[in-house]
Amino acid sequence: MRTPRGRDPSPRADTRMSAYERALGTFGFYGAALRHLEKRMAFEEVRAYLDASTDDRTKGNWKRVDGSVQDLTRTSRRDAAERAEWLWWNDGIGRHVIDVLTDNTIGTGITTQAKVQYSRGDPQANESANTKIEDLKERWMEQADAFGQLHWYEMQALWLQRVATVGDVLLHTVHLNDPGRVLSLAYEMIEASRLTDYGTSPIKGNEVQQGVELDPDGRVVAYHVEDGTYRMRVRRLEAAQCRLGFRVDRPGQIRGITWMAPIMSGIWTHRDLVEYTMIARKVQAAVAVIVADSPRGGKALGLPGLKRIPGASATTSLSEDPKRPIAPGMMHYVGEGSVTALQPSQNHDFEPLTRNLLRGIGVGFGFSYEWVSGDYQGTSYAGGRLANQEARRRIRPVHTFVCEHLERPVHRDFIDAALAFGKMPKPPTAQDQYAARFSKPHWEWGVNPSQEVSAAVQAVDAGLSTYRDEIESRGGDWQEFLKQVSSEVDFGEAVGLKLYQNLRTAKPDATGGRGLLAVVTTKGGDSHAA
Repeated sequence: MRTPRGRDPSPRADTRMSAYERALGTFGFYGAALRHLEKRMAFEEVRAYLDASTDDRTKGNWKRVDGSVQDLTRTSRRDAAERAEWLWWNDGIGRHVIDVLTDNTIGTGITTQAKVQYSRGDPQANESANTKIEDLKERWMEQADAFGQLHWYEMQALWLQRVATVGDVLLHTVHLNDPGRVLSLAYEMIEASRLTDYGTSPIKGNEVQQGVELDPDGRVVAYHVEDGTYRMRVRRLEAAQCRLGFRVDRPGQIRGITWMAPIMSGIWTHRDLVEYTMIARKVQAAVAVIVADSPRGGKALGLPGLKRIPGASATTSLSEDPKRPIAPGMMHYVGEGSVTALQPSQNHDFEPLTRNLLRGIGVGFGFSYEWVSGDYQGTSYAGGRLANQEARRRIRPVHTFVCEHLERPVHRDFIDAALAFGKMPKPPTAQDQYAARFSKPHWEWGVNPSQEVSAAVQAVDAGLSTYRDEIESRGGDWQEFLKQVSSEVDFGEAVGLKLYQNLRTAKPDATGGRGLLAVVTTKGGDSHAA
């Protein structure tokens, strides 16, 4: 791999004494010289690991990440997170990639379907009990935020947005005894930037790194958080009451890195390219004429709208006129000599270059060019479908990440609280009480809905897909879907209507119906076939 110009791929601290340190030694201050050298070496050793956190994007040094992962998060995490935060607030592309990730992963919220088995032989009893659990959770989700500002679905989206943007976020469990609450359980979402090493008071023998308190075995026991109500006051929160959400990129990692780190350089380049191109176009559009001085001396001719420099003589060269800000219709003097007329030029490289940059940003974040830019011009049906499939492969593991690190632990807390306050009956086994399924990302029909539907029908008929796969891929519950279809068919018969004429029965009959797709049976046992 070629090393970028001006960069050392593996810088090491300069052990030679500087002129200042040698001067200290010359005058007998050997101890001070050595201490200064030691501090300087320590500073040079913590130069940025990530290009996203360097002070100068074009000249910043970088080094191989061959040390501890804690070195990387300690030296680079905060700077990279702050710059990612700035891009999220101020740049359209930076904001869009995070919003696309959040919208497609969380959508309108990840719902929960309870699967507790109270009775092995009575499915209706199980369904009734699970429905009560789901209703209780829906009411609790309105009160899940300890500050009463967010619905739980909004907290899901905010949790993922903070993890992706700045790298991590802290979820703190609290219990509120306010009247009117269905459960005392609530959550406080804390910005990870408030985790601190300053003013900490860890238990003897433990160590605090980046606000995370570790025991001698390296296990997390507490988090130290700056109190937002009083400056320099630090709260120690037990790890059992907190969950620090972040993506683990290396073993032993205790803090997260912004997910935007690989694409940050591309976003800045795209911003610069657009800005400089717009400046060039403004200059071309604003300048009316460029005037050169005559090589002969003499009195300069006055032009309307231009004032002579105060104190200048009448024979002063017009080239001494100060540069003025670009303005529409201005005349600009460039001095003696020939002049090349400023003609607006067509920049044919701008569009391909920006598309290439956006493709790189999309690849770095796991999305296609279309998802990042929102530009579907010239995209064929096959191309758009392939782009969506590729992006969905990125979304699925992110959805699993949210379910395993946020939704499932929170659901366990909810079940424990509901059992403790007698809001739900205790199941036969302790393991059954946590049984639940979470909704999957909701995909709309594609560019050509008729082809999407036809493909789904053929996949189910051929046994390559199931009701559960097809309906859940669009955000629904297959069992609830079939019940709804059945109830609508019953109601249609009651009012003399034939609904769902193209549905087929599960078994072959006189009509030749076959397959498993859209099986509908009325309460009387009559099946409806196409």
